[in-house]
Amino acid sequence: MIVGLGVGAFFNNGRGVSKKIVDYFSRTSTTSLGTSDSGHIWNSVSGTWGTNGSRIYNVSDVSGQLAIINSSFTNFKLSVILNGQIVATNGHSRFLNLVFHYLDENNYLFTRVTANNLELYKLVGGTLTKIAQVSNTTTAIVDGIDHLITVECNEINIAISLNGTKLIDHYLVGSDATTFPSYTKVGFRLTKSGSPSISATADNFILTELDEKLIYVKDSFISDENVTLITSADTGQTWSANGLKKNNGYAFADTWTVSRINAIVNNNFEISCDVTRGVNTACSIGFRCSTTNDADRMEFVVAPNALEFNKKVNFAVTKLASYNRVWTANETIKLKCVVISSNIKCYCDDVLIFDLTDSDLLNRNYVGIFPNNNPLNKYDNFVVKEV
Repeated sequence: MIVGLGVGAFFNNGRGVSKKIVDYFSRTSTTSLGTSDSGHIWNSVSGTWGTNGSRIYNVSDVSGQLAIINSSFTNFKLSVILNGQIVATNGHSRFLNLVFHYLDENNYLFTRVTANNLELYKLVGGTLTKIAQVSNTTTAIVDGIDHLITVECNEINIAISLNGTKLIDHYLVGSDATTFPSYTKVGFRLTKSGSPSISATADNFILTELDEKLIYVKDSFISDENVTLITSADTGQTWSANGLKKNNGYAFADTWTVSRINAIVNNNFEISCDVTRGVNTACSIGFRCSTTNDADRMEFVVAPNALEFNKKVNFAVTKLASYNRVWTANETIKLKCVVISSNIKCYCDDVLIFDLTDSDLLNRNYVGIFPNNNPLNKYDNFVVKEV
């Protein structure tokens, strides 16, 4: 256990313990859902939902109606057996969609099976958008038989499988990446068109929390809004040698500055930060930093039209890698480094850019943000966590 970070809510107190919500809907047929087999209460958000023949179904039979259960899990694996009229011959269909990362009736994600595709949708403010679609070439969709759908959500990554084959591997971006992963409710949504003859049902609802990683440092730059200088991270450590300011949930600097913080961990960790550049100037995140000055550090740099990885030892900078990338004004990108001893992997928007080996500056706890002096460049969601 890490001691002294001050915010225990960022730690997985149930490490190694299986956390599940399970419902086989084997209770007496009824026009209310009641409580799952694991003791969690279902909420019929719209319409009437019930059980029949050890399966859940929408009694009202109205397209778009929702049944939801609250898990408290942000990272999870959800598997369900679905049955219905999916092929939509002559426009007639009735089937259940799997809903997850649900906030309310106007904001959630759901996956949908069609005759030929597996699809992922988002509803934001009541506006529906398809964000992923993959052709299903491995499993014949037949009406009236069971199909296994599995959704695995791990931070911004969403992997969806149909009958054991992973078809969708999607990463949330932009505001979707900062909102949906925190919504912990899941459930069902009915889709119906025409006059279908087959019922839409589901069974074997199994939701399992993924093993969470220890968070060493987390700062969303929201607390103490609009302060002159940032003081402490969400996890309690103090930013040192700091010229960062915060405004409206992000950090910025209007002078040349170095902002370091003690991550407690040294050689094995993941560091990430969302960076929005309003002007085409360089900025970076770093690790293995000097404790009291800016003599040493490893840094992943967003340069004017490139990504770079630099090593700074006794104030001398060596460029270890470079990758051309055209700057786009006000684009938000996620910088991430996964560090395991001397191996350093650098990602931009979860795409691997550099895979390096360097054993200099090991056993140093300090990490940081190294901005330029332009307040149009912004930083958010700074996290250092266990690998």
